[in-house]
Order: sequence, then structure tokens, then C-alpha cells
Amino acid sequence: CRLLGVGYDGEDATFVQHEATPEITVPVRWVWCQDGRMNRNRKPSDCRAGFQKPEVALEALGGLFLFAQDPTVVGGTGDAWHAMDLPSSVRRVGRGDCACLGLWAGPGLDWCWGGFFLPGYGSASRGE
Repeated sequence: CRLLGVGYDGEDATFVQHEATPEITVPVRWVWCQDGRMNRNRKPSDCRAGFQKPEVALEALGGLFLFAQDPTVVGGTGDAWHAMDLPSSVRRVGRGDCACLGLWAGPGLDWCWGGFFLPGYGSASRGE
């Protein structure tokens, strides 16, 4: 987060991998991912449960990688404003909360309750 200028009030141990998402175990690989716009206004928990293999929910680190490659994946104006839910990263304490990446006063990594949707947010995903 620091390298990208992304605000974050948590620490390294704030998020853990959701048990439904397979871990990436190889140190370097290509990963297909999408920024969540196609899942706007849907609950992250519903998206996580509904992804069909090989698609899985994206985690916080993947969201940061996507933002590093293309900072326009979040932000915008009016109805085009977008933030990414990252349902594969859940809070260690409060597992119903998932990570989200957006552009508020500046880019920020935060968490929200994954059991409801927020207007303009959408669950990002990646290939297994």
C-alpha cells in the first residue's frame, strides 16, 4: 500500500484468505482478473459463492496489483464511480467483512461487510 500511495489503516495480519479461495502457490505467474464492474450492486458473499471455476474471488493483494497496473480500475465520477470489493480477503476478526479498494479522498484499502452491497461497488475476480 505504501509503495502505491494507497491509504490503509490495517496491518499485515488484518486480512486472511477466505477458505473458499485457492491460494496462489507459485511465486510468479500470469493471472487473468477483472475489476468487478460486471458484478456491481451485488453482495460480495453472493459473488464469492456464485463464481464458477476457474473464476474465484480476488484478494486484497490481487486488487493492489490490478491498481498498480491500471489506477483507473477504481474511481470515476457520477454513475461511473467504482470501487472493487475483494471478497477473497476477509478480516481475521469479523470474517463477514471483506477487503475493498476505492478512491475516496485518495486511493484506499479498507473493509466492508460482505453481506450487503454498496452502490458503485463490485466484486473483482481472478482465474484459479
